[in-house]
Amino acid sequence: MPTYDQLDDEAAWRAEKAAPALAALGEALRRHWPGADIGIRGDNKHLRGYHRSRRWIKESRFCTDHGYSISRTAGDRTGGDSNWACAMDFGGIPQSELHAVCQRLDAAVRAGSLEKITEWYGNFGGDERVDGWDNISDRIASADSSHLTHLHMSFDRGRANEDHADVLAVLIGEDMTPEQIRLLSNAETYAWKCSAGEDPITGILGSDGRLIEGGMPNVPLRLAKAAKAAAEMALTTVSELAARPQVQAAPVDIIALVAALRPELDAAAERAVRKVLGSLDERFPVS
Repeated sequence: MPTYDQLDDEAAWRAEKAAPALAALGEALRRHWPGADIGIRGDNKHLRGYHRSRRWIKESRFCTDHGYSISRTAGDRTGGDSNWACAMDFGGIPQSELHAVCQRLDAAVRAGSLEKITEWYGNFGGDERVDGWDNISDRIASADSSHLTHLHMSFDRGRANEDHADVLAVLIGEDMTPEQIRLLSNAETYAWKCSAGEDPITGILGSDGRLIEGGMPNVPLRLAKAAKAAAEMALTTVSELAARPQVQAAPVDIIALVAALRPELDAAAERAVRKVLGSLDERFPVS
């Protein structure tokens, strides 16, 4: 690990700074959670990734990965200021609240409403596994155990200096209740509610494109349609699995069926959700 004196000998280190809009987001989070720990520019242990500037990653002899965080998107390759650090670590709040923050962020990222976040790591609670999502390749991701106690968000370098009021709203839970987040992020839960004769999303649309009546008031229409489409596809997948000869050979009730097929069902539902949400902008354009 290099010393700070060694790092400071390099011009790229001396020029490095937090993207201004990320610094503003950090201040807004501190106003909501006084005493929260916010980190954007990494310390001397961060020798790769979005906590470092693109310039530093390219030029520093101390960088341990000269490709990660500067190669997968056009924004990462050439966007923004080459001296900006473009990641944020957020912690220092009660663990139960941090878990809820991670759940809200995961739902929003998977729904396609925060494409400027390229990856996140944190914890949903209830286990010792670091949860996360690679938003460029659309797959589950994980990281080292330090992320059990703090949330990490990486921002596309070409979008790191945008207005992040949308990210703030998700993190503090301004727009959705925990129940709404749970339904929107869990196609299986939504599907079972529908199969029981309930529809927690259907409502009357207001002029601003939000649901103003029904089981989930004020849910953005874009997310509501996405959840419904994903749930319908997941139900279709269940039907296809249930029709398999090995299942038909032995009469079972629906609960036993789902239990027997749970691994395949989880994988199929995940693919179904990503297929629908990944093309959401084309299928349900926002006016």
